[in-house]
Amino acid sequence: MASVTFNGTAAAFKVVSGTEITTTVPAGATTGTVEVTTPSGVLKSNVVFNIP
Repeated sequence: MASVTFNGTAAAFKVVSGTEITTTVPAGATTGTVEVTTPSGVLKSNVVFNIP
């Protein structure tokens, strides 16, 4: 299972290639980390994504 979240809020995403995805910040998202979950593991942003 794969997913993208913005500080815990799920976002729709599209796999473009084996190394690229596209996504849109979902309504209700708040400032925090972006996480991408794949069958291989979880990648967390090392910089806070700021939503004004």
